[in-house]
Amino acid sequence: MRIFHRHSEDDGPTTEPGAARAKVVPAEAAPGISVLLSPGLAEISPSLSRVLGPEFDVTTERVRVGGIMITGPVGPVGVAFLRASYPGVGLLIVDRRWPSRRPSEAVVHLEAGADGYLSSPSIVEVASHVLALTRRTSDQPRSVTAA
Repeated sequence: MRIFHRHSEDDGPTTEPGAARAKVVPAEAAPGISVLLSPGLAEISPSLSRVLGPEFDVTTERVRVGGIMITGPVGPVGVAFLRASYPGVGLLIVDRRWPSRRPSEAVVHLEAGADGYLSSPSIVEVASHVLALTRRTSDQPRSVTAA
């Protein structure tokens, strides 16, 4: 199972042969709020960047502490793995299957530790959830307007 791209060989071992992991970097390493997309969601990067604005650094390569990681459905074991591997990073599950296999899938992911779950969302919905997750650690109110 490949969850995230990795472009450097010094990131340490992964739990599965051939699995890739994103690099976690300190919060002060670069300006902006870090948003990491899993490779399966990479095509929404330009649209999400446009809706979120320049304050956010949308990438498929790294996530900073205090950032948001967006991935597809990974199940409870995947959520637990991501939580353990990326402490201090918010986790948003975006299920792009139409319709979702079962309504209880959101409950499974949220109970396993995800910070949010969206089924077949628009870009504006994803951006709104990213902003909601960042408001938890910031004093600054933010909002998204449909483009």
